[in-house]
Amino acid sequence: MSLETDQPGDGNDVLIDVSETALEHQLRAIADVRLRVDPHGVISQASLARPGDIVEDGGPAPIGLDVRSVLEPLVPEIASLIERTLTTGDSETFSFLSADRSRWLSGRLAASPTGDVLIAARDVTPEYTLQRQLEYQAFHDPLTDLPNRPGFYRDLE
Repeated sequence: MSLETDQPGDGNDVLIDVSETALEHQLRAIADVRLRVDPHGVISQASLARPGDIVEDGGPAPIGLDVRSVLEPLVPEIASLIERTLTTGDSETFSFLSADRSRWLSGRLAASPTGDVLIAARDVTPEYTLQRQLEYQAFHDPLTDLPNRPGFYRDLE
């Protein structure tokens, strides 16, 4: 895929090459879970950093399976996200708890130039854990572990 951009003032077009391979290399560098889904919803490629992320008990990679059967238990809105990504070309984001319930993952869907949908997700467990810890500390007294004043008012509402 290539993009043309006009540079103001010089009248020349600049051609930027955005190859499928470059996109896959970027996803590989940042994602713990990478899936390629064809327009019919079938997983054609899968790469999992940890088998328990989307398949319980470390089962085999879900190649050839319908993405809805694999991801809907984890991300109920996955079918509509894929449909919207294919229709609009815009990327969509989502988050879910891994199938083995040990890690939080945050993901993004993007339409590929070949008509497939690329799904990439990364482990956000440390960020999620820190967020929950900070939220707890903000609303509880560190000495007594009871709700503090803001926590008390929040619980009243």
